[in-house]
Amino acid sequence: MKNRYFTLVLALVVLSLTSLGLAAETLGPIIVTENTNTKTGEVGSPTGMQIISVDLYPGEEVKTSVRVRNVLGVSATLETSVIGRIAEFIDIENPYIDLESGEEVYLNLSIHVPMDAMSGIYSGSISLQLDDIKSDIPANIRVLLPQRGLLQIKIEPLMESIHPGEGLPVQITIKNPQRIKQNVNLSLQLLKSGTGEILSEVKNTYYITETTGVRRYLQISQDVEDGRYGVRGVIQYLGIDGRIEEIEDIRYVNVKKPLLSTTFFGIPIWFILGIFFILMGMCLAFIIHRRREAERKRYLGMVDYRRLPRHGKRSAFIGRIAESGVRAFLELDRLTEHVLIAGSTGGGKTVAAQDIAEEALKRNVSVLVFDPTAQWTGFLKPNKEKGMFRLYPKFGMKKKEAQRFNGRIKILKRPWELDITEYMKPGEITIFCMNHLNPEDIEDVIIQVILDVFKSRMEEATQLKTLIVFDEVHRLLPKFGGTGRGLIQLERGVREFRKWGIGLVLISQVLTDYPKDIKANVGTEIQMRTRYEGDLSQIKMKYGEDIMKSVVKARVGTGMIQNSQYNRGNPYFVTFRPLLHNPRRLSDKELDLYEKYDLKIESFRSKVDRAKARGIDVFDLELELDLAAENLRKGSFQVVDMYIEGLKGEIEKLKTKEPIRGEIQKPGNWEDEWERLREEISK
Repeated sequence: MKNRYFTLVLALVVLSLTSLGLAAETLGPIIVTENTNTKTGEVGSPTGMQIISVDLYPGEEVKTSVRVRNVLGVSATLETSVIGRIAEFIDIENPYIDLESGEEVYLNLSIHVPMDAMSGIYSGSISLQLDDIKSDIPANIRVLLPQRGLLQIKIEPLMESIHPGEGLPVQITIKNPQRIKQNVNLSLQLLKSGTGEILSEVKNTYYITETTGVRRYLQISQDVEDGRYGVRGVIQYLGIDGRIEEIEDIRYVNVKKPLLSTTFFGIPIWFILGIFFILMGMCLAFIIHRRREAERKRYLGMVDYRRLPRHGKRSAFIGRIAESGVRAFLELDRLTEHVLIAGSTGGGKTVAAQDIAEEALKRNVSVLVFDPTAQWTGFLKPNKEKGMFRLYPKFGMKKKEAQRFNGRIKILKRPWELDITEYMKPGEITIFCMNHLNPEDIEDVIIQVILDVFKSRMEEATQLKTLIVFDEVHRLLPKFGGTGRGLIQLERGVREFRKWGIGLVLISQVLTDYPKDIKANVGTEIQMRTRYEGDLSQIKMKYGEDIMKSVVKARVGTGMIQNSQYNRGNPYFVTFRPLLHNPRRLSDKELDLYEKYDLKIESFRSKVDRAKARGIDVFDLELELDLAAENLRKGSFQVVDMYIEGLKGEIEKLKTKEPIRGEIQKPGNWEDEWERLREEISK
């Protein structure tokens, strides 16, 4: 009776599997429901009527199920086991199943071939037992010899990130190293991370005979959320053993929505950004306003405008009071009390000194400049610099005011002959270029100039008659290589020169390192921007921290002025005006021509003076020499050359002998010379 019932169970199994299109006489073939083999090939349906037969490569796995119904009319237990060599390949998920009468269940099988399994045919059976009735289903598993894939695929997304709604370009390479002719089904997929869900797919079929590269576009749906997604390329082709082989390659891409299309707590980002930029604009406007206010308060010294020099015939216009439109002046005749201008390189101290020199020349004062860098030689040409012209309107100046100044350029070389009084001509500037001298020679020149002034026995004067400018005078300080001898003479000069109407302008990089006797006799100090700690400490001690900070923050061309007669003795800040002459020095070629023609004119004038002393009429020669000298001041070298050539023959006819050139005094004799001069002055 039980045999008959078990036959009915098997018959129901056969009927259920036949309804799926997989016929068998006893139990029927297994139903392949999932394939996770490592080759990604597809395992076909087993063949045969009463046998399970599967072909797999090492590493492949097949998950299957068999549908069974209990038709015994009573509850029974179905026990399933695997017998034979196939036992190492087949796992039964539910080997013991309690079935009620008429209950239907799926018997789940997992067939897996290990990677180290030897190729061959493995036989056995699947034993089904219902209570004490038993039946076996034969099963064969053929382990195939591992095969290397005929084709390979490589994909490369051409963008690392993409927006929803756009097409992702993907470069696909199908490698066919053996050049086998194949029909290839290509599938390009966008996979959801974590689940592997296919979100979009593009399929194509290609017939290839060699390695082939194609570019396809994978459309990204508008609904795709931001995140990292897989891009999988899959090819299917017919393998050597007649199975469908499947090869894949996976890369990853980031999907990001455009910033403006996103929301934040339901608020569009574009709206938030709009509000943000409006607020930023307001903040920026506020910061600019505050910065301008701060710039206006950059110079914190108090200014009593009633106690400042005013416009007048003997006033020098030097610029504007900083952070105001008030014109700034210096009393020209107070320059006999001397000026010391200090500041770091590039702070504007030379321009400040040149403003003072220009104003002195315009009021018929002679100016002598001792220049170690030839920077002052631009005085002989009018300003043509656009940068300077752009500043003119800010100071109430007009372009037509630019001018050259009458003067001479003397190139000092060892040995030199120097009679300082010869160059003290009203309204003219003489630039003594000392760029060919070493520091010791420069110090000797300064000493000789000061001694020459004492020798000259000038008449006393209450107004400024001569302005002497010593540039880079800090070179006299021992810390900059000076011997100290020049400082001694400077101290004598600042103490005595005032009574002769001579003012000194000392330009230096430092202020506090000068001897007290020099600073005590200097009436006006101009401090441009500096970071020299010695000067800053002195300013802080004398005038307070605010003034010190203002000096540090001072713009180029703005400096602190202190004179006991101005602003109740308190310092104030002035922005110096642009120059009228050319701020650029003359070229070396031009300076060589000045030197050449100047020496020639001096030689001719010396011969003419000696001839005149002998009673020879040299009026015409003197006139032509004066014209040659005037054109030399203008830089008209061709005209000067014409005069020189015309005078050469006339001068040679005078037949005067050249005097013996005197030797320069030795540095050791300066003190003896000073003692002699002091005795003569005291008498």
